[in-house]
Amino acid sequence: MCLCCWGCDRTASSAESGHELVARDQAKQSRVSVETAAVVPVSDSGAPLKVSGTVTPFRRAPMAFLVGGPVDAVRVNVGDVVAKGDVLARLVRRDFRIAIEEASAGVLAAKAQLNAAKNAGVGLADRELNRAKQLAGAGAASQALIDRAETQKQQADATLQQAEAGLARAKALRKKAAAAMQDAVLKAPFSGIVVARTAEKGQIVGPGIPIVVLEQLDRVRVVGSVAAGDLNRIDRSEPVKVTVLEREGASYTGTIRALGWAGDVATGTFPLEIVVENPDYLLRSGMTAFIVLNTAKHRDQKGGLYKVPLPAVVSRGDGAHVFTVTGSPPETRARRLPVTLAGFEDNWALISGALDSNIKVVVRGQHDLNDGMVVAEVASGGKGE
Repeated sequence: MCLCCWGCDRTASSAESGHELVARDQAKQSRVSVETAAVVPVSDSGAPLKVSGTVTPFRRAPMAFLVGGPVDAVRVNVGDVVAKGDVLARLVRRDFRIAIEEASAGVLAAKAQLNAAKNAGVGLADRELNRAKQLAGAGAASQALIDRAETQKQQADATLQQAEAGLARAKALRKKAAAAMQDAVLKAPFSGIVVARTAEKGQIVGPGIPIVVLEQLDRVRVVGSVAAGDLNRIDRSEPVKVTVLEREGASYTGTIRALGWAGDVATGTFPLEIVVENPDYLLRSGMTAFIVLNTAKHRDQKGGLYKVPLPAVVSRGDGAHVFTVTGSPPETRARRLPVTLAGFEDNWALISGALDSNIKVVVRGQHDLNDGMVVAEVASGGKGE
């Protein structure tokens, strides 16, 4: 090889080496430095979840009249147990009776007008029209006479329709007066206990103003809240144990009525509602309760529940996931792995998914990652810190 060729060859080789170095430097700079931690298998024994709650009535109804007037009687006191349909209170009904009598008189008058419109109005108009047509057929009446008879017939029909409408209106007024009479008596819509009374005999009350508050307590609702991460742990098919503080720790069995329909943004918790039968009325509104919820065991195709440091779990609006690392340097890459949150334990998150004990998850730098991105694993941690 000539010196000239050797020099050219060397120059080309040096140029290529320079390009490779630049490419390697750029690749190195594009890598995200991450810290990883190993997942820790845990024994998910389905340990119960304990939360606090408050006893509330199954139903609570402030009872008010739909009409106003002076109170004639309040037939219940605070603490009385009432059955569905029992009379709670009654207004003075004199004016309501008068209104019914006036409405009934209006119906009679409307019926009389209707009969008159049928007989003296439409009946007479029909006869006059028939007579005019017969005379015209015999050549003894003009067309003008027939036209007048037809006009009278139309007027009689209109009067009849007005009378029919008047009767319907009078009946509606009578029905309204009768309904007002019924509304002057306040009845219990369900069996329960009177917990408040705000009116006395002789007091004038307006429509819609509560005078008695009724609570249904033959069954009660125990309401509490659970953390968002615990929602998936709760087994809704299992009965719930409820212990009531004011009943000296007496235990009751309930069922889950509602769970997690709308979370509290400030606390990150979701409402829980338990229904407990209370036939002896020993549970009262406001009592403190402790709820023991059975939890379901979480299993997946790889057979277990794992805990990872809390920061490893990422949510970007498309569900919870973690980033794992695969491969060896310089081709170590981040892989996005969807997981299911099963709860929390101190600074650890309990998760299930396509996991095994050999997987490492990213606990620092995870928010800068996308699936398949090249990473530089700079350290390893293992605590939920």
